[in-house]
Amino acid sequence: MNDRSIDWLSEWRNKYPKEVYSWDAQYPDIDREYVTFYPCDVQYLNPTEILTESTEEREIHLYVHIPFCKYLCPFCFFNKYPFDVNKVETYLRTLKKEINYYAREPYLQNCRVISIYFGGGTPTVLFPEQILEVLQLIKDRFNVSEQAEITVETSPLTINKKVAEKLIEGGVNRISMGVQSFNNTLLQRLYLIHKGEYCVKIIRAIKDFDINVGIDLMYRLPNESLSEWEKDLETAVSLNVDTISCYSLELPPPVKRKKFSNVSLPNLEEDIKMYYFAIDYLRDNGYPQYTIADFSLPQKESSYVLNCWEAPQHEYLGFGAGAHSFIGGYVFYNIASLKYYFEYIEKGQLPILFGKRISIEEAMSRYFVLGVKCISVNLRRFKEIFDTKAEKLYGTIFDDLKNKGLIKISQAQLRLTRKGLVYVDNISKSFYTPNNRGKPQPVGILLQNMKPTDFIANEGDSNGG
Repeated sequence: MNDRSIDWLSEWRNKYPKEVYSWDAQYPDIDREYVTFYPCDVQYLNPTEILTESTEEREIHLYVHIPFCKYLCPFCFFNKYPFDVNKVETYLRTLKKEINYYAREPYLQNCRVISIYFGGGTPTVLFPEQILEVLQLIKDRFNVSEQAEITVETSPLTINKKVAEKLIEGGVNRISMGVQSFNNTLLQRLYLIHKGEYCVKIIRAIKDFDINVGIDLMYRLPNESLSEWEKDLETAVSLNVDTISCYSLELPPPVKRKKFSNVSLPNLEEDIKMYYFAIDYLRDNGYPQYTIADFSLPQKESSYVLNCWEAPQHEYLGFGAGAHSFIGGYVFYNIASLKYYFEYIEKGQLPILFGKRISIEEAMSRYFVLGVKCISVNLRRFKEIFDTKAEKLYGTIFDDLKNKGLIKISQAQLRLTRKGLVYVDNISKSFYTPNNRGKPQPVGILLQNMKPTDFIANEGDSNGG
C-alpha cells in the first residue's frame, strides 16, 4: 500500500478560487495562509511508530483541545462543534484515555512539562471542575514543573469572576480571552453576541486575582476605521492586560460568501496601516512585539506561544480532537471528527489522522519556517544544532529576501524588516523544502469528515505521497 497526500482545500479551491487565491500568493502579492504546521507534506502515520524510544530529560509543552463552543464564531477556522452535554461527557472520558495512553510512552518518561495550554473551541464551556480534573490527571501522569505556565482560553460568554476564581484556585495561572473588539457595533458586524462593556468588566475582575491575562483583538473588521481600531487598542492598554494578540480578519470562504458578501472590509492598504499602527502604538505604551501577532508587557510573554514558535522550537504534544504535535522527530495531527476520535481511542489506538517523520532537511527548514514568526532567528544557534552555517544552505534565499527588502542579516541573526512583517508567510514558505511546496496548511473545519485510512491509497493507486 502506498501513502498518499490529500488536498483538503480542493473543494474550496474549486468553489471559491478568488478567496483561496491569496493563500499561496507569490511576492509581490501577500500570502494570507497563516503557517502554523510544518512539515505539511503529510501522509498516513502508523501510531505505533512514534515515541517508542526513551530520551534524555527535556522540556516539553502540552496542549489540550476542547472543541466545543456555546456560540460558533463565523470567522473561526479551528476544529469546533456546538456544545452538547452528552458529547462533552463522552469527549472528556475519551480525552482522559488518550492522556493515559501517551503517559505510558517511553519517550515521555523523562520529559518535564513547562507549560500546559487549554485551547479550543472554548474550554470554559466546561465546568471549572471538569477542566481541573483534566489538569490534575496531567499532573498525576506527567512530570509537570511547579513553575509551569497553565493557560485556559475563554470567551466573554463563558467566563465570570466565580469561574475564574475556581480555575485559579485549581492551579491555572494564565487566562486568554477572545475579546475581538470592545466596540459593540463592530461585534455585531462579526455576528458576535457578547458586549464590549462586559469584556472590560470581567477583565478588571480577573486582573484582581493578580494572574497573567491575555486578550485577542481583531482588525480589518467590516467597515472598521483606523480610529475605531485605535480605540480598541487604547482600551486594551488601559486595562493593563499582560499580553495582546492582534489578528487581521480572514474569513472561511463559505462564510465570506454567505454572511459577509454585502459588507466592505478595509482594503489591503488600510489593513497594513492598521497592523503598523498596532505595532507602534503598543510599543510606545509598553507592549513590545514578540511574535508577528503577539505583544506583551516586559517578561509577561506566553511561554507556550513563544517556545512553540521561536527557533529552535520546543517540542509539544497535543491532546484532543484536532490537536497537533511536534515531538520525538515527528509532526502529526489528531483526528478532528468526534465520531472517529471516539472510535479510534475506544479501540485502544492513538487518534492520529496524519503526520510524518521529519527529515533532517525539514528539521533545518522548520527552524526558519516557524522561527520567522518571532521576527528574528538566531543563526549561531542554527550552526550549533546542525553543524553547518545557515548561509551555506540558504544563501540564495537570504539574498532574494534581502533584495526584496524583507529581511536583514547580521552575523548573529536574520531579522524581518518592517516590510517583512507583512510578508511573513511568504518568507516562511520560501524555506519550504521542495516536497512541501504547494501543500496546504491543515484547516480544522475541513478535516471533520476524515479518518486515518483516508490517507492510505489502494494497491496500484498512482497518487504516491
